[in-house]
Amino acid sequence: MRPLALTILLAIAAGCNREAAPAADTSAPAAARTEVVLSAEAQKEGEIETKPVKTSDEPDTLRVPGRIALADNRSWRVGVRTDGLVVAVSAEAGDYVRKGQVLARYHADEVRDSRAKYHAAQADVARAQSASALAQRNLERAGTLFELKAASQQQV
Repeated sequence: MRPLALTILLAIAAGCNREAAPAADTSAPAAARTEVVLSAEAQKEGEIETKPVKTSDEPDTLRVPGRIALADNRSWRVGVRTDGLVVAVSAEAGDYVRKGQVLARYHADEVRDSRAKYHAAQADVARAQSASALAQRNLERAGTLFELKAASQQQV
């Protein structure tokens, strides 16, 4: 109980030692930071002229000469590197497309021939790997038979 009473007493004493808060500044409020204030002399030097607001009948449209062009970073030229015949078009000029979307399909004899050669080469590689595996198994079998004296040195 005694430490609690002592703590409360010290807290009250510490609160009484504080200085009085400074009086609020009652002078005229400063201009907001978003406002720019120029003297009449500065306005003359900068050739700034102010006029009162008035209503007028002006058209809502403004006609100006200009040129409309596609943004360079928003359009692309698309092409192929082989000769062929376009058989289907999936997108037209001005359409929005996604990455990976098929824009057109074309038939090219060069591509078909290249694919056929690729598949034939894959089949040749598979045959060579199979023949190599068979030869390796035959060699191991002959070695085992030679160790068991069931085959001659010539057969290995």
